[in-house]
Amino acid sequence: GQDLFASSFLQHIADLTGDTEGVRVLPAHTTAAYNALLTAAGDITMSVSSMRVFDSFGEDLVAAHSDAVRDALAVVLDANLPVRSMAAVCALCVAHGTPLFIEPTSADKCHKVVQAGCLPAVAVLSPGVRELAAMAASFLPEGTLQDENAQLQAMHSQGVKAVMLHKGPEGVILSTLSSRVAIPATPLTDSILSPSGAGDSLLGCTVAEAVRGCGRGDVCVHDTARLEAAVRVG
Repeated sequence: GQDLFASSFLQHIADLTGDTEGVRVLPAHTTAAYNALLTAAGDITMSVSSMRVFDSFGEDLVAAHSDAVRDALAVVLDANLPVRSMAAVCALCVAHGTPLFIEPTSADKCHKVVQAGCLPAVAVLSPGVRELAAMAASFLPEGTLQDENAQLQAMHSQGVKAVMLHKGPEGVILSTLSSRVAIPATPLTDSILSPSGAGDSLLGCTVAEAVRGCGRGDVCVHDTARLEAAVRVG
């Protein structure tokens, strides 16, 4: 949108990287916003979001940036986008051999990843516990819906190469086609004021570390040991 949130965000990005290429401002919309109500312990009790602007992220915008997808070391996608646009991004990643990381966003939106047919294209899926359960429900028989191991295996059976399951204070389960490892959370000495953005930060740091030093076309993110090391940094 063309509003205070947008100008503040764009200025922040410009200060960090100087690169706002590809950012589209739509005056007829408001910038996406998310507000959470937290307990004294930092747990979310309720949230309200306004994400309607993402409905304008059409396949034409994906096509306009196909070269960026082709040249990228990795693409990170979340489930705020329309299903058809997600499908277009996933198809480009497959066509160009670009590693795809997906953040399913929420238990309400994660089904769009399945509807878009993206799972076979995913190098790393980064769900929370509820998101994994919701996505796996499409592929599991009734009696195994609550089985975490079955949920992880269901994702692999659909073509997902690795699942980075974040479990809050319990840390992360990194599940690949060949191994499964529990990575404990780093102990914190200070009080947690808010967990908002923790999963996104984990994914962002993991992606940056996984592709660091890699060239276009390298298979860094498919190397299990390297991916585990990247998750530990994240």
